[in-house]
Amino acid sequence: GCRDIFRIGGDKTYGIFSATYGATYTHLDKNTTNTGAVYDDLLESPLFVPIKDLKDPNSKYGNPDTYYNDYYYSPGQIIKSTRNLNAENDINANLALKLKPWKWLNLTYRASLDNIQSRNQQEFSGVTYSAFSKSNSEIWYPDPNGTGTIIKNPNDGAGTKYSATDALPSYGVQNFNNMLLTSDFLANFSTKLTKDFSFDATAGISYMDNKISWDNISQTALYFTPYNVQNFASTPSLSNFTDEARKLGYLGEATVGYKSFVFVHGSFRTDLDTRLSKANRYIPYYDIDGSVVLSELFKSITENGVLDFAKVRYAHSLTGNVSALAGGSQYIAYGAYQTMATYGLAGGFPYSSSGLGGYSLNPTIANPNIKPEKIREDEVGLDLGFLSDRITLGGSYYRSTTKDGIVYASVSRASGFTQALVNAANSENKGLELDLGGTIIKHGGLEWSMKVNWTHQTSKVNSIVSGVTAINVGNNSYAVVG
Repeated sequence: GCRDIFRIGGDKTYGIFSATYGATYTHLDKNTTNTGAVYDDLLESPLFVPIKDLKDPNSKYGNPDTYYNDYYYSPGQIIKSTRNLNAENDINANLALKLKPWKWLNLTYRASLDNIQSRNQQEFSGVTYSAFSKSNSEIWYPDPNGTGTIIKNPNDGAGTKYSATDALPSYGVQNFNNMLLTSDFLANFSTKLTKDFSFDATAGISYMDNKISWDNISQTALYFTPYNVQNFASTPSLSNFTDEARKLGYLGEATVGYKSFVFVHGSFRTDLDTRLSKANRYIPYYDIDGSVVLSELFKSITENGVLDFAKVRYAHSLTGNVSALAGGSQYIAYGAYQTMATYGLAGGFPYSSSGLGGYSLNPTIANPNIKPEKIREDEVGLDLGFLSDRITLGGSYYRSTTKDGIVYASVSRASGFTQALVNAANSENKGLELDLGGTIIKHGGLEWSMKVNWTHQTSKVNSIVSGVTAINVGNNSYAVVG
């Protein structure tokens, strides 16, 4: 295998305009044999068979005509005749453009491209047996008494070597491409409303486009090499898919500060997700939080020299998402077509030798009315600093509730399906977190600090869809009410 990496990047500033760019291109090549098959054959080889001979396709134990196993190729034959060729090209690129027309206004545009492209080929050069192996009906095997070997003639049920059928060359190739494009435009406003009040706000729009495609031509017999799909000796097995999903978001946030000790912050966002129906594709987010630095508001509490810093904070938020559709992956295209019934090619329809084409329904019951799951969370916290911040203490109590949680619930196979996509989970999490830190040694250029954390959390399922009291969520795991 080999790897090539190429990188570029830079920053340019022209007065009120600046640009940042960067890109990385990676190319990876691998040329391997079927190591799994070689390893399995070695494990199953009798101890008296010399490995050196297995490596030589012309030896007694490496030659397909005389290899001791009647059903498999020797490891040497596998190494000689099979190859897996893998090539992968990855491109990661980013661009940021900034414009500052006025002191109080910043405009930013950012774009990022992540593209993964791979090609995998499997090559098999074929195996040809001698005329003797294909025609001779006498087979030697150990004598039951251990006194030697005897010849079994055709009249006693013997036949030719079981696997002595010439294998034509074969070829398979798979092409995969995953393109993820993200971009956003942001406008940031920052100014002093009065001497004591500051205002900072951001508004913007974001866009994400993810497209994944895969094409496969399965291995099948070739009349001859070179390896080319046009040389197929029989109808090849073909399959492919293309999934694409897009997400458009509108967002904004603002912070108002009073002097240096009171801050109130709020934010909102709405995403439009193409994976959902028109009625449900608006995904809401919002956040309201604030903090008060008590040590600045009431300076008298720090006069004793023990307490230096004290701050209280509170936050309330709502987060919506449909990440479960793509299994939590950043590549949202994996979640495409999850809310609608899909069909795949059914092999051997209506029976194996019919040669007719047919399709089978996806075993997951699709749900076109799936809604985004919503997580509401409240958190209150306290941060303290003592003895010139040599000792710090932080504490947070939080409670979050999940409504319409998206799960793939197992169903009885008697229904013709294996699972169903549902908004089923309604749960609650609450907990307490404490952080205690301290600087044990601070002398000259030497500083030694430590921190200890303690967390206690409880999780509870409040309800499940349609009054169900328990649901299988996969991997032998169940959600149970209460």
